[in-house]
Amino acid sequence: MENINHEELQQAFLEIQMPRPPYVLDKMVVNARFTEEQKYAQCVLEMSIAYDNLRIARCNAELKKLELEEMDDKTPKGKLEKEKLSIELEQLDRARLGAYREFNYLYEMWQKFPKKYTRVELDNAQPLEYTERLKTQALQDMQATGMVSVGNLEGLRQI
Repeated sequence: MENINHEELQQAFLEIQMPRPPYVLDKMVVNARFTEEQKYAQCVLEMSIAYDNLRIARCNAELKKLELEEMDDKTPKGKLEKEKLSIELEQLDRARLGAYREFNYLYEMWQKFPKKYTRVELDNAQPLEYTERLKTQALQDMQATGMVSVGNLEGLRQI
């Protein structure tokens, strides 16, 4: 590994960090929902998960830093354990960067919603959300197989 440009490699590792890029968050996660209320709820749910993960990761990073400071690196085994823990901290920091980018994008998306919905408003929008979802699935069934699947028929009956 002596012919490797480690700085360039580390920079490449940092550049790719983001579990789900903006396009995926926008098109495949939040806006995959049918109603504005459900898009809002999905955005807030995803944002809350990212927010909590970031806070836990910060605590984990601080714990690893304290562990590194306390480690005895006077023996060959101690040196290797300290190096391993240092690598784990680098991995954690990269993951935190990706999680931060995802959270930041979701936060900006959330800020753009013209309305912040209440629990009652979210609940009241559920019938339309699920009607649209099941109708879409039924149409997809028809296009794919020429008939609506039993599960989608049952879902349509339930609503």
